[in-house]
Amino acid sequence: MPRYKKDWWEKAKQFQEKLISLEEIKQMLPKCRDWQERVCLLLLYYTGARPSEIVLLRVENVRKFRNRIIVQIPTKKGGISRTIFLPLNELTKEIIDHLNRNPEEPLMPRIKHPWNIRDMVYRASENKYTAYFFRHNRISKLANKGYDIYTLKHFKGAKTITSVEPYIVLAGQDLRKLAKDLD
Repeated sequence: MPRYKKDWWEKAKQFQEKLISLEEIKQMLPKCRDWQERVCLLLLYYTGARPSEIVLLRVENVRKFRNRIIVQIPTKKGGISRTIFLPLNELTKEIIDHLNRNPEEPLMPRIKHPWNIRDMVYRASENKYTAYFFRHNRISKLANKGYDIYTLKHFKGAKTITSVEPYIVLAGQDLRKLAKDLD
């Protein structure tokens, strides 16, 4: 019989209870020191990327296509790079405002290490959130909207679906519907 992590359900409830809203992001943006920190915060919120992946972003990894922003997220972990499409709106417009540079240049030259991101998030959120919280937040929101586990796996950049399982929490009405469908 397979053994399950004993804290799986607790982790799932924790992800669902505390989600950050776009309004909170708007309140955090003025606390950022410059455009690089604002772009970093927006990328964390919209992409759910790891801080180490945000640091690796180059100008060539971000481009505008019609009414979307395409972000090609490179990764060292698992070697699985992924493409994320962001909405083009007043907030995300700042991401593409700074792309008229050498494509090989880092997207945010001043932010060189994940701990720079950690410090920025602590300061902007007044110690309420961690950089990795944004990752959990994005995956949880997608799971709440009903995206399947394989889409979540791709979005997260995970090798297996095991790491995505804590984000999938069936609501009571989903369980009742499932029971009905089994008849």
